[in-house]
Amino acid sequence: MISDRLTDEQLAEILSGVVDGVEPTTQELAMATELQELREQNELQRGELLKAHITLLNQQKQLQKYRNVDSAEPVVWTDEQELRDVKRDGFGYLFTVNPITPHVDPHRVIKLFAVPPAPGVYDDVLNIIGLLENNEWAEHCTNTVLGSLLESEITRLVGMTQPAPGESVSQSLTDALRDVIAERQRQISVKGWTPEHDDTYIGYELAAAAISYIEPAEAENYWPADWHDDSFRPSDYRRNLVKASALLVAELERLDRISATSVLSEVDRE
Repeated sequence: MISDRLTDEQLAEILSGVVDGVEPTTQELAMATELQELREQNELQRGELLKAHITLLNQQKQLQKYRNVDSAEPVVWTDEQELRDVKRDGFGYLFTVNPITPHVDPHRVIKLFAVPPAPGVYDDVLNIIGLLENNEWAEHCTNTVLGSLLESEITRLVGMTQPAPGESVSQSLTDALRDVIAERQRQISVKGWTPEHDDTYIGYELAAAAISYIEPAEAENYWPADWHDDSFRPSDYRRNLVKASALLVAELERLDRISATSVLSEVDRE
């Protein structure tokens, strides 16, 4: 089948001024020029249509994602007070839905994200660990799904940076002991709870804080009243016990420093 449509090559030949050794007429040149412009416009329109089609497909995918989210059960919640804090201070707290804090007023609960963190979030966590370890960590972060993951990862990394114990000691350490040691190191290097800091708590605040993590329901009776507001942030049961154990270690170390100071004072008097 022979096509009567001019190819782009034939059109370019006409516009060059010579076709098979014959010069095209002025009218033929004008028509060829118009035809070329129309083809260029058509190509642009096809490109725009293609981009519009791709945009529409992306919007449809996004819409389906939102529909899936709307049909899922929420995994994070906050309340009106936290939203007011965001407006006033620029930040507020998020809480995991399961389980909802026992003492929360269900009428104040505002359910938020309906999907857990995407798989790529964990990679993002590792990338920003360095920022969080520069004393920029806030305890209130641990009640978010991502915050709990961050805190656990920071604790793990802090433990990795500590000098390794002797081989015999290392072999005798269980995962539980390693986690407690790593948490104590996190409290010192990330939160700034140094021995000098702990020595200011002469009213057994560290032990009381440990009790609060062991039995969160009793926190209002034991959590130190003069500690900054909302600093008590329990998570899962095992993590609470790790925090409590590290706090008890801090209290034991504080008492040992007092005993050592007393012994030195007696030696000096002698």
